[in-house]
Amino acid sequence: MKHLISHFVDISVQRNLIPPSDGPWLQDCLEKWISAILGMGLLLTVGLLLFPPVPTLIFIASFLFLRQRTSGFHMKSMPGCLAVSLALELAALGVIYPVLTRSTAATVLAVSGSLVFALSPFRHPNFPLTDREFSANDIGSKVRLLILIALAGVSIWANGLDCLYGVTLGVALDAASLVLAHIQNYFKKWSDRQ
Repeated sequence: MKHLISHFVDISVQRNLIPPSDGPWLQDCLEKWISAILGMGLLLTVGLLLFPPVPTLIFIASFLFLRQRTSGFHMKSMPGCLAVSLALELAALGVIYPVLTRSTAATVLAVSGSLVFALSPFRHPNFPLTDREFSANDIGSKVRLLILIALAGVSIWANGLDCLYGVTLGVALDAASLVLAHIQNYFKKWSDRQ
């Protein structure tokens, strides 16, 4: 995929569609965009084939809504990222979803929401942000978390348990991603000192 995108960028520069200085930016944007579409397609397809549609859709939407501002764990390659995302989706919907109750969902949401609040946004070394962008993500992550918690509260009140469970799983997965990112960062810094 990188080769095709690189070829497209080279042609765009050669035909003066973009200035040469924008080549790396276009390469990065296209890689992220295509990866996101492929990943979303895979997660939706597997999720909708194996699990109930409402919690699956709300789970994926909640996770992506929050993840846009929190960042978190990233693999070095697209196949690795897709494999981890798929494994986490299967664990969330296949293992955790069947055992959720209203009270366990509220507990998981409280714990994972606290982790997201405390650990986000993650400043990933491969995705540099200006201080202004980081500040915007900090505020945005808290606002989005509060929106999801409010949605979960309405779901509890309206007895919309599939919505509650989907939001809970989305926030929990984002919290897990943030914890993994911080652990990975800690060990990277530790190994760099050795």
